[in-house]
Amino acid sequence: MPRLEQFGGPGLGDKARVQLRGSSYLGLVTGPVVIGLAIACSFSFSSKSSGVVLGLVEAALAVVVFAAWIRSRMKLATAVSQRFGVKVGWLEMPRMRSAQFDVWCQRRGLTSAQG
Repeated sequence: MPRLEQFGGPGLGDKARVQLRGSSYLGLVTGPVVIGLAIACSFSFSSKSSGVVLGLVEAALAVVVFAAWIRSRMKLATAVSQRFGVKVGWLEMPRMRSAQFDVWCQRRGLTSAQG
């Protein structure tokens, strides 16, 4: 498996590579954290006011973590857009594996030699 510094060859660009590093770590923890908070939230709601408050705090934390992940994907898409000079939406971003990224670039007519 290639190291992150080698990912995307010269085509990814330094700014996008730095953003990818932060986004990948956040992506690793977002799913388990949101699922864990959802499970904890389901057990927290009770007839007691403290249970309701705890459930609402857990639900709010889950939303914040998910929003942080979306924001990191948006920043990554912006960095890739700047690198290639075309608009890339965060929903269009491929999984960041070398082979998938290369295929994605080919489909969009982008080459690693650009920039």
